[in-house]
Amino acid sequence: MMDNQFNNNFSNRPDKESDTPIVIGGEAETESTEAPKAPSAQPSTYSYTAGNNPNINRDTPTSQGGVRTTYVPRVEPAPEKKKEKKGVPVAVFVICLVAGIVMSAVFGIVGVALGYSAVTDGDTVITDNVNGNGAIDAKPSDKVQVELPEGTVAAAAELAGDSVVEITTETLTTNFFYGQFVQSGAGSGVIIDADDGYIITCAHVVDGASTVTVTLKNGTKYEAELIGSDARTDIAVIQINGKDLVEAKLGNSDNLVVGQTAIAIGNPLGTLGGTVSSGIISALNREITIDGQGYSLLQIDTSINPGNSGGGLFDIEGNLIGVVNAKSGGDGSGTTIEGLGFAIPINQAIEVAKSLTDNGYVAGRVSLGIYVYEVNEGTNSAELYQSQYKDLLDYITDYGVYFLEYQKGQKGGFEFGDRIIAIDGVSVSDRSDIATLLEEYEVGDEVTVTVSRLNSDMNRSRIVTFDTTLVEMVPETE
Repeated sequence: MMDNQFNNNFSNRPDKESDTPIVIGGEAETESTEAPKAPSAQPSTYSYTAGNNPNINRDTPTSQGGVRTTYVPRVEPAPEKKKEKKGVPVAVFVICLVAGIVMSAVFGIVGVALGYSAVTDGDTVITDNVNGNGAIDAKPSDKVQVELPEGTVAAAAELAGDSVVEITTETLTTNFFYGQFVQSGAGSGVIIDADDGYIITCAHVVDGASTVTVTLKNGTKYEAELIGSDARTDIAVIQINGKDLVEAKLGNSDNLVVGQTAIAIGNPLGTLGGTVSSGIISALNREITIDGQGYSLLQIDTSINPGNSGGGLFDIEGNLIGVVNAKSGGDGSGTTIEGLGFAIPINQAIEVAKSLTDNGYVAGRVSLGIYVYEVNEGTNSAELYQSQYKDLLDYITDYGVYFLEYQKGQKGGFEFGDRIIAIDGVSVSDRSDIATLLEEYEVGDEVTVTVSRLNSDMNRSRIVTFDTTLVEMVPETE
């Protein structure tokens, strides 16, 4: 194809006209002495040596032994004139343009009307502002409520989500090296009384806090007041003066079964408020000890992280069935354990919360009426030395619970540094043992206490037994 194109281009080459033939590869020939012939009807001719062009006549020999060729240029026929297209009249064009604009506007309005009808027939439109141009005005507040299928995690989270709040705290802390400084904390809570603004959370989330701030799901913030706290159950109640609050619908933790869906909503890491995670109830009435305190809890495999404490545990219908309070941090050997969380059953939590809102403490709970200090493998002697009870370091002979002082208005047979070893003949080794044992008694009951007491020379201990009367546990106010 390229050879043909080349030959065609070559055959149409417009070389300069000349009376002198051109010989490629030889000398130029001398001019002829013959008289010039009359011009003929043939076009001008050009001389070339023979090549491969099939259009060249090779009949005339040259004086150099070659063949003179006569090339007759191809005469191309004159191109035909194209027929001119007749233009569209301007009036017709304008009429079509106006008609198109009018039809577009009509179809646009009809389309918006049909679309609006389709939306309102299926879903609920919260805002439906239609402007004069037939378009729906979009505003940040506009949204379409989608009906979620019942019995799904999404539906339960939608029902319960507004009742869960974020909690941030600030605590004034004193350190031996740094002095006093403010320490921040975070957790979660659940609104249990929208009218009075009561929020249930974990005691360890708010205990000791100088300020407590609550953030609702919609971002509104309130300063909260601590109503009451119970370390034994890790339940606390705080109160806010809020408007349009949404309280949780209470479930019944006594009806729970292993394997049913458990949905946790909270504020993991203190920065991810409203986070939803789901799993199942792994076990009921799981007895565990946290910081020396025994609890009977729901075990769940739902994802739990720091900041979830105090948040809600809900069933598939969005009912509050527990208050999340702990995650297993490992087995003590450095192994991290996932999928192992715990929650306080809601029946127990609400009973404690009601007593806190009514009295400020859990009424009817018995106590020895004393302050104690537990010594175990995690005890920090430096912290004890910095406290007002640093003299206790001279009395510590073993792990156990040591007597510090009586609560206001109480007295009995205890002395500073006594290590409690039994109550009514039942051995005790930590505060959890004592609390569990006292649950079997009522206010006013008398028990026999056995202690190990150092002698005056502080070099030997002896066993001492005495009786004491149990009193109601009432937190002291400053």
